[in-house]
Amino acid sequence: MAAPGGGAYSFSLTTFSPSGKLVQIEHALAAVAQGTTSLGIKATNGIVIATEKKSSSILVDESAIEKVCVVCPNIGIVYSGMGPDYRVLTAKARKSAQGYWKIYGEYPPTRWLVQSIATVMQEATQSGGVRPFGVSLLVAGWDSHRGPSLYQVDPSGSFWAWKASAIGKNMTNAKTFLEKRYNDDISLEDAIHTALLTLKEGFEGQMTEKTIEIGVVTVPTAEELAVVPPGGERAKPVFRKLTEEQAGQHPVPDTDSDRVDGSKVTHRPPTARSQSIRSNNSELPKSKIPTSLARRILFPSLAITAPLPPILTLGLDNTSDPALIDLNNELYDFLALALRAFVQAWWAQITPRDRDLLPQITRVLSYVIQDIEQRASNIDLSGLLLCQIPTLIDLHVNDYRAAAMRMDTVFIHTSPPPTITSIFHLLQPHVAIQSGQEPGLPIISEVYLRQLVENVLRLSLPPQDWESEAERFIVREIVACVVLSNVLKKVAQPWFLQQLVLGLLKPRQATQLESTELGFFRGPSVQSIIIFILSAMQTISGLALAVISTFQSFVAMTQAANRTYEKRGSLSPKRPSLANTSHRRSISDGEESIIIPSSPIVDTHSPGDLLSPCLKLITSLLQTETRLPASAVLFLLRLADKLGQPWLEKLIPFVLSRTISPSTLVQVIQVSKRALFPNDGWPGPPPVEPTIEEQLLIREQLESRLGELCPAWISSVLLGSSRKARALTIKQALDPFSESAEINSHLLVIILDLVVSDLWPELKAT
Repeated sequence: MAAPGGGAYSFSLTTFSPSGKLVQIEHALAAVAQGTTSLGIKATNGIVIATEKKSSSILVDESAIEKVCVVCPNIGIVYSGMGPDYRVLTAKARKSAQGYWKIYGEYPPTRWLVQSIATVMQEATQSGGVRPFGVSLLVAGWDSHRGPSLYQVDPSGSFWAWKASAIGKNMTNAKTFLEKRYNDDISLEDAIHTALLTLKEGFEGQMTEKTIEIGVVTVPTAEELAVVPPGGERAKPVFRKLTEEQAGQHPVPDTDSDRVDGSKVTHRPPTARSQSIRSNNSELPKSKIPTSLARRILFPSLAITAPLPPILTLGLDNTSDPALIDLNNELYDFLALALRAFVQAWWAQITPRDRDLLPQITRVLSYVIQDIEQRASNIDLSGLLLCQIPTLIDLHVNDYRAAAMRMDTVFIHTSPPPTITSIFHLLQPHVAIQSGQEPGLPIISEVYLRQLVENVLRLSLPPQDWESEAERFIVREIVACVVLSNVLKKVAQPWFLQQLVLGLLKPRQATQLESTELGFFRGPSVQSIIIFILSAMQTISGLALAVISTFQSFVAMTQAANRTYEKRGSLSPKRPSLANTSHRRSISDGEESIIIPSSPIVDTHSPGDLLSPCLKLITSLLQTETRLPASAVLFLLRLADKLGQPWLEKLIPFVLSRTISPSTLVQVIQVSKRALFPNDGWPGPPPVEPTIEEQLLIREQLESRLGELCPAWISSVLLGSSRKARALTIKQALDPFSESAEINSHLLVIILDLVVSDLWPELKAT
């Protein structure tokens, strides 16, 4: 017989009802709704959680009832629902917090612990023979990532961050009451006051300090955190339960009189009562001086006052430069996050007490990074960025258009009918591209990436580190599968490239210049004429100052470029050959290496012709052959390029060297950390890809923004005389990069091959 209320679907946890619900979870939420009311409020200087504490009989020892529990010194928890389930979850949460402390030497971030609890609750909903936990939780904590945080976890395993929330029997009325009284500037003292008022709204009987339970997270002020008393014990946020005496210091006014005008609780400065929250009855836990994650897990034996050894120097003689120190710290932090997420997570389960593996992997990665820096200083960066890569992009554009034209030929009558992607793959076959992959599977072969990284490690590592197979395997998997595979997979998506370009282009700001100018002449008068003359004089003087400043900057940049060029020319014969260093190994493991010439695809430019490939790429993208004005403009640009080659040869490398600065690299590393580790320093779930409609909208927005980017007279010359022609030109320029991720993967792979072969010329033999 079917269970009432849920029909035939209520007996099984793993069976969805026709309405898309798991009825057993609905029953678990009903059990939570029968529990006593609990609530939490986040304040500017802390968090308060409170609950009713009732006993079924006067014979029950109320001191044994515990509903607010301390998980670790910075996190507390309260529940509504079934007490035994709460006891089990609290034990698991404490075990997770202790495991985190044992590995990392610090207590976990609040969100990390909430995810751990939610995972346990969600796993109880996936198999038959078990039931979901009949409890909802409010978790309050403080960490250095997010500050004070309040989370609610439900039986389904879902969790949310709240400013204020309530669970239990009276949760609907309690939330309504909190919505009326809460504001973002509430203090901890007023939050406790509001929590007591909210509980009294639905309290049955007399509410005293013996029938409620309160826990608070107190956050010291910035001054208290900055003070280091003797012995190095620094003030630290802490979670603790209030005793009955402390709870009694917060009398609750009559809610009826307080509700007359419906006003919110007034916020007042801390009083003696608020100071009692930070009384010395509960001592703060003693903690060590805060240290960075990189120092704790990558250099556990390094003295706390000793600086981290630099990885990159960027050719600077002064390694104590603050910008260089910041760069190395960011790089170490990135390595620490990656190793903690992808190595320590499973290595700690095998050997929990071992802390030597991560420092060894860091040492190996340092060798590789330093080798890349040394090799990068010996390659022609301007030739790579302005000649070779534009040539490859031009080849990509031409092959795409050739594949699109073949779709209209006899190939269309074959079975199965070909696509532009399949024809493009025939024009640019590459061993790394796996064509015809199912959605979600990698297009670029991970086997190819592993072999590529393996050969790079063979050339970059000293012999003793190369012989360590375990270290080499871990480093290879991190670089190939974690970094390269994920980055290439994301960048190959057409919508991601379009969204990236759209984000780099600032939105157009509407101006009312025309209406302002016309306003001067609507009513001709002496005043308007004087204002016009003064405005014209100011504009002319500002323009003159801008021209003078630009000319001075131009002269200074030219002189600096000449000095750098002369210095580089005098030092270039003294550079040692990387192939002759003692710790490099040959690809063939003792066999004689075969050096072959570079690919003719990327070496067709002459040494003194830097901008010609870029101009050729612009010609291909905009298809200027059919438009005389655009062809004339590009011809003049080529002529200027030829005439200014001696100056450009000195200026362009100088500008590139200034662009690749420590501050720029720091920004790149920070953006990478936010993208790869968005979840409090841990990898986040894969982002949801936009739908087809959203991708089309992104494409339309990009086309519209590109059309607005240039002034009308420039667009009419380069893109076409009419608006329709300009829109068509922009669309055709974006098509080679918008067809599919597989076509874009071809371009990314050949660019990767180009960069690797320039950095490690020995690989050209393979």
